Amino acid sequence: MENTVLVYLDTLKICAGSKVTGEICANCNPCLLILKLSGKEKVQVRSLNNHRETKKVQLFKHVEKIIEIQERSKAVFPFSYKLPSSIPATFHFSKEDQDGSLIDAIVVYKIQTLLLQGENIVATDYKFLTVYRMPSGRCKTPILTFAQTISSCLSWDFVMELERLSSENCYKNIAEFKLRCLDWPGSFRILEIILRTVYIVTIQLPNGFIYKNSFVISETRSSNNETQIELHSEMLGKFGDNHGTNDSKLISSEFIFEGIVRASFCCKVWEIRGELPFHVNPIDVKTPKFSSTFENSKEFPIINIILKSSFDAGEEFPRS
Repeated sequence: MENTVLVYLDTLKICAGSKVTGEICANCNPCLLILKLSGKEKVQVRSLNNHRETKKVQLFKHVEKIIEIQERSKAVFPFSYKLPSSIPATFHFSKEDQDGSLIDAIVVYKIQTLLLQGENIVATDYKFLTVYRMPSGRCKTPILTFAQTISSCLSWDFVMELERLSSENCYKNIAEFKLRCLDWPGSFRILEIILRTVYIVTIQLPNGFIYKNSFVISETRSSNNETQIELHSEMLGKFGDNHGTNDSKLISSEFIFEGIVRASFCCKVWEIRGELPFHVNPIDVKTPKFSSTFENSKEFPIINIILKSSFDAGEEFPRS
């Protein structure tokens, strides 16, 4: 009988601190079944002459010897594992710096199962998880209101309000914003309104230097004397497979909605500016169909396994 092993997951996208659940399906001769769960972040710089420098941080690693299979068998092992609540989101950034060197930064999570006969791996399978984090304040619509006094001689405060629209988009890669100018006198003439979504990334490089850059994802301009304008911004596919809000040992990234109003008042041009940070999660991945094509043999029943995380309070898995 050919040795095969497959790992199935309920979902490939999960929130930090939640439980990963799935099953391992084994079809094998006598061997040892092992399950590995790990998370790491890595930064690599490749120069023009192909010289590479790499820096890694192991976020967590769990290796579990599930069971030693004594005879030819087909079996299914459901399992669960609680992810550490402090881990950063899945991440991928790829960009050339000013010298032409390619900077790659990733945060990746992997679940792998192996069949061992002695020291030899006779079968293996793995899946990558997309881990996301809940934004602070959950999914409340963020609003920022700020005022600017034009002159100490004048009593007016000109209020500009930045608002995040469509609160359900906290978990998608599309953001909509609105700028409103409130309580502005008629003599205050708006020359231009600029709305931008800006992505800022900071990466600790292997050589000890810090790479920091900002990118304007989308921009809307209006030269009309408007007091309200909206911006629709899509964050997918700009800098890598999976860029989002992140804060880890090697990688920090954030998104900001920026509103700028240029206006004429008292024979002078004024520029009033405001910023609103917002949370972006990693890109969605397709959820696999959760089903097993393996039939359980009566001699080798299903074993339920609850893996214990060393980072969070977990449950001991039952021994058969």
